[in-house]
Amino acid sequence: HRRPDQTLDLRGVKPAHEGSFVAGKAQQTAKFEAVTARFVCLEATSSLAGDAFTTCAELQLLDSNGKNLPRSGWKIVYADSEELSGDDGSASNVLDGAKDSFWHTQWQDASPTHPHQLVIDLGSEQTITGVRMLPRQNSDHGRIGTFRLYASREAFPGL
Repeated sequence: HRRPDQTLDLRGVKPAHEGSFVAGKAQQTAKFEAVTARFVCLEATSSLAGDAFTTCAELQLLDSNGKNLPRSGWKIVYADSEELSGDDGSASNVLDGAKDSFWHTQWQDASPTHPHQLVIDLGSEQTITGVRMLPRQNSDHGRIGTFRLYASREAFPGL
């Protein structure tokens, strides 16, 4: 989900929301003022364990009624890092509906540090009022601590 030497450039892009998640396996929700966007970037700026990794089992976005938006037509268009050698840490796992699979940033051959970014193309413009995240279920390793959520009608610079 990243071309060689591709880097997302979020300088000058204002986050729709900045927040943090708490420890534990429970699904967590962050709500914010409504934004309209086709592209959404989750940028993990730290992990709860203080390690260099980011993991996430499932990611949902909320509509104007606080309900999950349908994910049909969504696709991952960028991930700064994915572990594809040591296990299946593909960024696509956040959209597969399985709580036991997860996105995991690279750890086997390198350990890039935060921030870690994941960009989803929603396929069309949507009104978004929140994000719902299910942390990795089998370990606290890489669970997101602080994050920024960016939302844009156009592709982010660098995509």
